[in-house]
Amino acid sequence: MSNVIQLKSAGGFTRMENTLYEALIRAELSGRELRVALAVHRLTAGYNKDSVKVAALYIAKMMYGEEGADSERANVSRAINSLIRQRVLSVSYTHLRAHETPEHL
Repeated sequence: MSNVIQLKSAGGFTRMENTLYEALIRAELSGRELRVALAVHRLTAGYNKDSVKVAALYIAKMMYGEEGADSERANVSRAINSLIRQRVLSVSYTHLRAHETPEHL
């Protein structure tokens, strides 16, 4: 038995630069904040976009599924605002983007 999980190329993947990955590891983020940051990364880098216009409810659906999204939307919104204050995410003309240079984390 092996602890190595084989990746299937048919399912696709989202690239993450090592500097961003390492900055997220070092950052003092709550579990929810980390998951929101990863969701925004997926919605941007995963689709080769620099930024994305997305509702907190959509991210909540990614995190909690259809059933739990409505009750968690406010918590996701608070996590987004916290990530903006911490400069992990930035807002540009109502679009969210993961910071290009994570040195501040």
